[in-house]
Amino acid sequence: MTDVQTLFLVNMIVGAVLASCIALVGWWQDRALLRWALAFSLHTLTYLLLALRGVVPDFFSIVIANTLTSVMLALFAEELLRFQQRRPSRLLVWAPVGVLFLSFMVLMNAFEARVVVSALVFSVQAALIIATILQGFASSVGRGKWIVVVAALISIVLFLQRGLNALIGDASLVDLQASTTMQTITFMGSAMALVMFAIGLLVMYKERAEHRSHTLALHDPLTQLGNRRLLKERLEAAFQNSALHRRFGGKLLLDLNRFKSLNDAHGHNVGDQLLVETARRLRECVNEDDTVVRLGGDEFVVLLEGLDVHKDKALEKAAVVARRIRDALARPFELTLAQPQGERLAYEASCSIGVALFVGQAIDAEELFRRADAASDMLTLVHSAAGVP
Repeated sequence: MTDVQTLFLVNMIVGAVLASCIALVGWWQDRALLRWALAFSLHTLTYLLLALRGVVPDFFSIVIANTLTSVMLALFAEELLRFQQRRPSRLLVWAPVGVLFLSFMVLMNAFEARVVVSALVFSVQAALIIATILQGFASSVGRGKWIVVVAALISIVLFLQRGLNALIGDASLVDLQASTTMQTITFMGSAMALVMFAIGLLVMYKERAEHRSHTLALHDPLTQLGNRRLLKERLEAAFQNSALHRRFGGKLLLDLNRFKSLNDAHGHNVGDQLLVETARRLRECVNEDDTVVRLGGDEFVVLLEGLDVHKDKALEKAAVVARRIRDALARPFELTLAQPQGERLAYEASCSIGVALFVGQAIDAEELFRRADAASDMLTLVHSAAGVP
């Protein structure tokens, strides 16, 4: 059994150290972490006021101390929503803080009732943190989020345990000034949950930074399509899948015709608009499992997997996709000119598409490129190039 004042001190030190470390990381790398540091610092301030119970007015050691814990949990939920790039619902996030503050003002002299109310409010806020993570599951990469979920679950158990003890009516189990085994478990558990929350948070930020770096390394910054590096990775995987399932895959090599003339006539900004819109239309023409890549300039590649076990059928399916791309790119492009400013250009593009099939690993990537390039006259889209001299 540990003296309760020692437990207060441990929690104050833990909160202060975590807040300082997160603030230091945030100052140099991500200023958003400074708001997290503020939230963790409230843990220290809460336990300072609790330790001063009987020294400072009860309003501060009871109402303000518990309200600060509620504010900390609200900040956690709000920052998680921001981390997931979702707009926080201020009413949902901050309503529990108001409920707790008003309840404690009314229940200043009802100890057991205060404990039950705080247990319920804090548990609801911790559950909101878990729900926030689960709702934004797709936007949160890695395992850091699960550390936060476990920390929130531990907190809920601790909160509900105190509320249940208060309902039982044994004041010694929930009295903050009593040095009991239950208090030791509660306060040490609180410090452990806070440490886990901080670790999970930093892991989440680290994993997001790594994911963004990896994404940038594999994608073209203009069109947001994959680049050569991504194509190489996907080709290797496609070769292995094709060998495993003995199904043909296909590679479509696409070139925009007279693209240089468009750039020369209207500038690179207009050419970039054409590339971005071309990329968007290409993505609409393929399945989610297919890969669309910009090789550079006006060259694009579409990698099709699992077409068919028969070569003729596989070629027919690849040709269907190629014709779908042809039809999509045949629609006029609405481009905005810089001079005269804001004037619109209805541009009709043209392109050539070459198709090459592969099965297993009987052909390497370079040979596949060569065959697709040699077949680039198989499907040729010829339209007038309006606006190009």
